[in-house]
Amino acid sequence: MRKLLVYSTEADQLQPFIPKQYESIFFSNAKSLNKTVRSNAPTELFLHITELDQVDIVLGIGEYIRSGLSNGSIWLRIFIEEGLINEQEKLSQSALFNDIIILGNHHKALINQSNTQLIDHVDTNKKLIEEKDAQTQMLSSINRFSHHRQPMQQLVQSCAEALTQFCHGYTAVLVTPKKIKALKNVHWEIPESTINEMTTQDVNDFINAVMQCKAPKIELLPKNLNDQKILHIIDIEIGSYITFPIVIYNNIIASIVCFIAEKDLDKISTTQLNVMRDTSNQLQIILERRFSESKLASQYQRLKETISELKVTQDQLIHSEKMASVGQMAAGLAHEINNPLAFVIGNFGPLEEYVGTIIDMLNLHDKFVTSLDESTDTSGVKNEVSALKEDNDLDFVISDVKAIVNDSREGLLRVRDIISDLSSFTRKDQLETNTVNIELMINETLRLLKYDINDDVTLSHTINASSELVSHRGFIQQILTNLIKNSNHALEDQPENKDKAIILKVYESNNNIIFSVSDNGPGIPSSIKAQIFDPFYTTKEIGKGTGLGLSVSYNLAKKMGGELTVDSDGSTSTKFKLVIPLIYNSSN
Repeated sequence: MRKLLVYSTEADQLQPFIPKQYESIFFSNAKSLNKTVRSNAPTELFLHITELDQVDIVLGIGEYIRSGLSNGSIWLRIFIEEGLINEQEKLSQSALFNDIIILGNHHKALINQSNTQLIDHVDTNKKLIEEKDAQTQMLSSINRFSHHRQPMQQLVQSCAEALTQFCHGYTAVLVTPKKIKALKNVHWEIPESTINEMTTQDVNDFINAVMQCKAPKIELLPKNLNDQKILHIIDIEIGSYITFPIVIYNNIIASIVCFIAEKDLDKISTTQLNVMRDTSNQLQIILERRFSESKLASQYQRLKETISELKVTQDQLIHSEKMASVGQMAAGLAHEINNPLAFVIGNFGPLEEYVGTIIDMLNLHDKFVTSLDESTDTSGVKNEVSALKEDNDLDFVISDVKAIVNDSREGLLRVRDIISDLSSFTRKDQLETNTVNIELMINETLRLLKYDINDDVTLSHTINASSELVSHRGFIQQILTNLIKNSNHALEDQPENKDKAIILKVYESNNNIIFSVSDNGPGIPSSIKAQIFDPFYTTKEIGKGTGLGLSVSYNLAKKMGGELTVDSDGSTSTKFKLVIPLIYNSSN
């Protein structure tokens, strides 16, 4: 029976207002109640006030729970007699309690119903939190597979524990193509000796049944369960079992089997099974990536050894040159260097293809994880993964090769500069700090924005800064581009007969360069001003903004040792100020 903790010196008066289906534990002493709350952490607490001097006692209990225990999750409900209704305001102003109920016999049925609804609501929220925690634990255990330093056995054990908790399992086993192993740290551990006593046929039957499943599957039919001898050695009646396979490149290397007690069958939902299926797919991608990276490292080591052998061969050829004629040396070169060079050169073609394949797989993995985070349909990504695996042989991949690219380095840097000029938002987080020509940078930025500004908007600028600015040119361009584009968007919905203007000003102040971008748009309401720099916060319609532009700009300003602020009257104008120190100190 559900137990309720109640503070009351007049239990008989309050008892009629508490639903009979719950067992009430009454406390007339605040210290005893506080001690019980500290030990048991209930989900709700009822406090009954019958006399004036009890108001301060109840306030003390609330203060102890909220401040002393730092517990804001316990629902504190006060029941106060009708004669003390004047004390309601004092209790409300303390902000310690969730609600206050005025007692009256004519409200008995309504208060009973309210108490029942509150307890059900608290229980439902607690259950949802526990399910979310179990799901988070399971996903965290899956992500640990991407860490190479952890042994596979330890990872599987952690995954099995989290999976068993998530699906309300009673016990679990790990099944491999040749063996059944009881897993530890579950609700009930199957004795290893009882598994060893199973006949070879019984073991093989269960292994064959389990190893056929390439996706999480739940067996519910009793006739299917009764055929498996392993169920008869568990000390409780089992109603179903869930099979969770561990798959690498379509090969099942092991499977976790969680057994669910008959009494817990109602706790399993289709949603949980769908989560497990998605988790299984994520685990498969992680394991395949880990396997590919291992193969990649192996091939890279082989390539290093080949290059080392080639170097030894070159040294031998140099020595042979001193000992033979020109003709003999030529013959030696043709004989000694042709084979290793042909081997190395022959690998460059497929190497590029294999590296591209690995990048495609990693991109698909990132795309799949993103689709999981966004709770979107993952069937398309699954099809892409299947197609990629069919079209490419991922069992043989090789690693990075140190190609001699000195001749093309300057050209690539030039390409990077051109791309950076045309698209500021594609710059990397770490760029070189150089002296910035402010006028040239401003003119370049405005040229790039020329076709983004609406025809009815006037964009003007003034520059009053003569000191040298040493900072990240690309970062400043990116911030200014974001601010000007935001001003343009803000002016789009303004009346056509209004003179729409964006003004960019650059000036010096206290060893700083100030970039000011202002517009005469609708302004920013004070209610949302504190949120505009938060990631993903946007006032634009769905599909027209990500809410990242100002957040990124704010962080870039911090990286340069500066700051980005906003000033708006909330109705007719907005001004953003970017403050950048004249000389950026990267050690700050």
